[in-house]
Amino acid sequence: MKSMLTARQALRLLNVAKALRQYEHPERFTMACYLHGDTFAERQVRSMFFNPYKEFAEKVQPEWCGTPGCALGTFASRPDLQRLLVVKHYASTNSEHKKGQPYMAFRDGGSACFDSSKLSQYFGITWTEARELFDSTGCGGAKTPIDAARYIEKFVKERR
Repeated sequence: MKSMLTARQALRLLNVAKALRQYEHPERFTMACYLHGDTFAERQVRSMFFNPYKEFAEKVQPEWCGTPGCALGTFASRPDLQRLLVVKHYASTNSEHKKGQPYMAFRDGGSACFDSSKLSQYFGITWTEARELFDSTGCGGAKTPIDAARYIEKFVKERR
């Protein structure tokens, strides 16, 4: 069953599409990671025994620049379009993350993930719809930011 979106929720999703349409590095777009330099996510994608995301993983940049990779990472990097997410950098080292490595977080605290309930509530979508839009094959397996933007715009149109 498709969620019906309020005007505010539709605008929030359309702001994701807007961020994608205005993305400054379309050649770096990949649904494989939120941000380039998120080495934990990159290791997860690259270490799959059978890797259906190989073409995405090949685009993932190892440097810790924090350049957005996917639709949600692009949205998080645009504080002019939203007040939910921010891009942060780890201040210290732990077993999975290194100092300076970028990550996506909720502005009010805690690491953010595409399928968190807070994100689903913000956009007015179900967990299944969040996966459809924002997981590593999200937006219909989009290979460019424009493809992802079109997918999200169609998604919104169908739910108004």
